[in-house]
Amino acid sequence: HKHLEHVLFHKLGHVMQTVVLTQRISQEKVVIGNSHLFYHPMASHIRCLKILMACRQLEIEHRENQNCPIIFCEDFNSHPNSGVMKLLLNRYLDSNDGKTWKHLHTYSWDGGDDGVEELLHDVEAIDLEL
Repeated sequence: HKHLEHVLFHKLGHVMQTVVLTQRISQEKVVIGNSHLFYHPMASHIRCLKILMACRQLEIEHRENQNCPIIFCEDFNSHPNSGVMKLLLNRYLDSNDGKTWKHLHTYSWDGGDDGVEELLHDVEAIDLEL
């Protein structure tokens, strides 16, 4: 999926701020993450891949800080029944979730079909487990 990879990493990039806060007396820690998902209505598949990247980064910081709690603040640009929310709540999103993958084969960043032929592979499930 070279075209999708190009869109994810070179066109959109990914910005997520994270901070680990430590309570002075108890030394208890919390990881806080903040991000904003891509808005385009035909890009639910991109939002799912971005949320996967964000969750994996938060998981790394969680483990590096004695498995402390995580607070994740996000503009999901998604409906409560969307693939993004299913992925977050269930830690898994099946490839049969048609609304999420509906535009995978047709969405193009530049408005043309450049690179779309490279997306014509079946999508497998996304799993948040590391």
